[in-house]
Amino acid sequence: QAQMYNARGQVSLARQGWDEAANWFDESIHQSLAGGWTILEGFARKDLALASLGQERIQEAGEQVEKAEALFKAASFTEGLAHINRIRALIYRAQEDYSKSERALRKALEYFDTKDELAEAARTQLEIARTLRARSRPRPVVVRALLDALDRAELCRSDALVREIENDLKSLDEVELYNHIYRRVRGRDISEDTVSLISGKRESGTVMFLDVKDSTVYARNRDPEEVMMALNQMMADFSEVLGQHKASVTEYLGDGFMALVR
Repeated sequence: QAQMYNARGQVSLARQGWDEAANWFDESIHQSLAGGWTILEGFARKDLALASLGQERIQEAGEQVEKAEALFKAASFTEGLAHINRIRALIYRAQEDYSKSERALRKALEYFDTKDELAEAARTQLEIARTLRARSRPRPVVVRALLDALDRAELCRSDALVREIENDLKSLDEVELYNHIYRRVRGRDISEDTVSLISGKRESGTVMFLDVKDSTVYARNRDPEEVMMALNQMMADFSEVLGQHKASVTEYLGDGFMALVR
């Protein structure tokens, strides 16, 4: 119950329903206290701090962060402390203390990178970019930070996070966003020069065609959404393997693809 209340609260956070989220987190804290679950209580208080930030109750957010940090320290739970650093950074940013905000975020990012927590690293890098933008750093610096966050989000396959970062990048540099999307579709290691139809250089290459066997049979009696999700996950896994061998997908063909090794 404590975990489910916390999950419901996170859904409300995503919808920016701050009051509703706070109610769910309060209930999660109550259940965690009754069960003696220190780490669950710490996560609930950490998330309650986010709801308080959404309500612009900075002092309450700080109080919840302090309580959550004490719980995580008592349990020697380093992952929780990394989350605390990120939320404390948001509080610093709300207080316009951008230097402290950036330092706390980079400390959190160091932990998430070490543990290969791709989604958390992407989220943290996005907040670094937002802090850089808030402190009026040069636009190319902020764009580079957003592109770094976008690369991380694509690796962890979080479509919601990808869209959120793309929206930030579009508001700052729309051309750079479209360049990134072009490279994503075209192939990241393929030249962007398409001005001439005759210029270029001769080189050897290998083309690989992949087709998923019996995919039509698999799809026949299944829901289309299930089929698309399965195929997309497979293609993403294949793409990672190709990347290890410096190969890139140049075209997806339904249940397969064409890849190029230069």
